[in-house]
Amino acid sequence: LRLVFPLDEDYLFLWLREAARKDVLRDELMRHLLERAGLIWRIQSQQTEHAETLGQKSRALEELANSQQQLVQSGKLAAVGQLAAGGAHEINSPLAAIVLQAQVARRRLEKDDKEGVLRSLEIFDSAGQRAKVIIDNLLNFSRLSDGRRVAFPLLEAVKQARALVEGRLAPLAVDCRIEVAPDLQVVANLQEVDQILTNVMLNAVDALKERAEERKLELRARRLGDTVELEIANNGPLIPEEHLEKLFEPFFTTKPAGQGTGLGLSLGYQMARSQGGSLVAENRHNEVVFRLTLPAGL
Repeated sequence: LRLVFPLDEDYLFLWLREAARKDVLRDELMRHLLERAGLIWRIQSQQTEHAETLGQKSRALEELANSQQQLVQSGKLAAVGQLAAGGAHEINSPLAAIVLQAQVARRRLEKDDKEGVLRSLEIFDSAGQRAKVIIDNLLNFSRLSDGRRVAFPLLEAVKQARALVEGRLAPLAVDCRIEVAPDLQVVANLQEVDQILTNVMLNAVDALKERAEERKLELRARRLGDTVELEIANNGPLIPEEHLEKLFEPFFTTKPAGQGTGLGLSLGYQMARSQGGSLVAENRHNEVVFRLTLPAGL
């Protein structure tokens, strides 16, 4: 070293120290770079895992939504099965009128009674239209809901549900009364509200079978601020307190095996909540009251 730097040993010492310091800095820099690269790799790995997790959650939510839609449709079809028996009884009346008038029209035609034939044809048309309405109501009820929420008169849904259960009410001579103002509007999905009301009314019909006479079913509505409250009340047997807590649980039923799925009220409860409303049940004096609340329209 003296041969290389014969005159400046101090400079040599400083040069060696600076070189050593630079080696340390280089090693330190390399260590930081490696740590940074490792951190970046871990972040990228976590992002990949996070993306995969989000994809799995998205697929799970989609499957859950599909399952829920299938469950709602299953509940509809179960209700259609109950309605079909009453519907068959309802359709039988206009069909019987058509058959009878066909015989009458044939005799009138033989007598060249054109006016009488025209009257028979009018009865044909009226009876056929009545049967068509019954079938259309069942078909509309069984269709999948599009989920859209719009403002509509609550009375429209009440009348549709009333028409659907008519075949179950008539044989029991149920006194069904409707107290809903024509201008009282709600913001909801008409098909789903129709299904809620139909399921609650079918449940009421089953309860009213246990009464020997004076069977009553009332639907009464009022506006309370930003909501509309509809009560569906029947004078059937009161619901035991221990059953009230489980009434809206899926598959809960007190009916004999094969006579109930336990889905109707549970689906009604879920649909009411999805509409921004609620569905509750209570015993009040001598009647059972189901109270449906929905967002009010203008």
